[in-house]
This record gives sequence, structure tokens and C-alpha cells, in this order.
Amino acid sequence: MSSYQETTKRLDPTLEAELRALNQTVQTSRYQQLEAYLQNQQWKQADSETYRF
Repeated sequence: MSSYQETTKRLDPTLEAELRALNQTVQTSRYQQLEAYLQNQQWKQADSETYRF
């Protein structure tokens, strides 16, 4: 018989907090151009930007 033991790895809480903050920054900057196109009613550019996602 073979035994299987599941282990879980934990991140350092400080590193985890930094990664969460960075993720939020990336998400925000990712959509800035799309938001600008929509605010300026540049529909074709907004469609192209949406397609990239």
C-alpha cells in the first residue's frame, strides 16, 4: 500500500498582502484605456480593446 499525504503551502502574510495589492493595481491599469475609449465615445477603439481581453 502506498500512502498519500496532502500538504498545503502557506504564503508569508506580508507577501500575500503585497501580492493582493499588486493584483488590484494590475486590474485597475488593465481597464484604463478601455474606460477612456468609452468615456470619449470611441466605440470602435473600445471594441478593439475589449477584443484584446
